[in-house]
Amino acid sequence: MSVFPSGSMAEGTKIDRPNEFDFMLCIDKLNDITDIVMADNSMKNGFASLKFKDIPDVDEYLSFTDADGYFLPVLFLRLFSDYLKRALNELHLWKEGNLYFNVKNEFTIRHDKPVITFGVYWFGSVYKQMEISIDLVPAVYKRGWWPTNIDVDKLSLVSPDIKAAGCFLIMQTKVLKMPVDISHCISQTCNTEDNDEELAKKRMLRISAAPAEICLMKSLPNKFR
Repeated sequence: MSVFPSGSMAEGTKIDRPNEFDFMLCIDKLNDITDIVMADNSMKNGFASLKFKDIPDVDEYLSFTDADGYFLPVLFLRLFSDYLKRALNELHLWKEGNLYFNVKNEFTIRHDKPVITFGVYWFGSVYKQMEISIDLVPAVYKRGWWPTNIDVDKLSLVSPDIKAAGCFLIMQTKVLKMPVDISHCISQTCNTEDNDEELAKKRMLRISAAPAEICLMKSLPNKFR
């Protein structure tokens, strides 16, 4: 996994106190073992799907894969949030440095975004006991990829660097209501009773042009930003 700063801090447009940070957590391993699939009915809505190239590659992600070899982002997001919450409560992570996490701090996951939000505290000589909100968004980032229905070269202000930045696929689907305890349930992967339309919704990942937008903002004069 790799961390990609995003939001106003990455763009250089943040004002006031440094108490909000946004990060994209890129699941790099999915880059080489999946292909991006764009169906005609989802292309206009800004969604795409990930399909595994080879059956052996599916083994590690079997709990998040349907019977046709498509990646199911909601199931991955649920399990990832459980592990993240567990990691934040490991005391040894906060024994050194200026940050600490309080078990009473807010920890929320929004599947409609999808954003995992949690708070930490900073204590130091300049900022004392400052609460910092962190938004973490799991995503897949194949650098330089753009939707097939977008002619990037015809977009104004798009430089070679902006074009090379490309887009994210973030783990937001059209399925927002799923039971919280079905992360490992085979009824959500292979033995599902969903029709083709519902199956397609579970596979969708939202396309985000955030990397290109950040690159664009950085290219603008400081006074404009």
